[in-house]
Amino acid sequence: MCHMRSRSGFFTAELIIVLWACLFLMPAALSCLKLLIPLTEFSEEIQDEIALCQLRHILIVSDGFMVSPQEVRFVYHEEENVLRFVNRHLILSPGTQIFLSDISGIGFRESGGILMLKYTRAGRETERVLVHV
Repeated sequence: MCHMRSRSGFFTAELIIVLWACLFLMPAALSCLKLLIPLTEFSEEIQDEIALCQLRHILIVSDGFMVSPQEVRFVYHEEENVLRFVNRHLILSPGTQIFLSDISGIGFRESGGILMLKYTRAGRETERVLVHV
């Protein structure tokens, strides 16, 4: 029984050493976390590219395109769909599938068999290729 009492003091000393080591590693861990904070911020440009990639997947398997500056009509899964600008959103109908939101203007054009999309957000114009028609 005398042997058990001496081991309880060893555990306490070991715990103090571990806490001391954690205390010295804490500033390094916090500085690493400080570097990761900007990566968690929302980026509209990245979100736009993801949405346009999803739209391209739909348009690639579609046909029967009719392009006007305000909208694009096409056939997708034997159903006529319309891609247009409504209330600051790029929407695919039937239904309401929003691809771009909070944009101030949009325009479609066909150039050399390629469907182009130009949109404006926060005063900055962006033009992207959607699909070969």
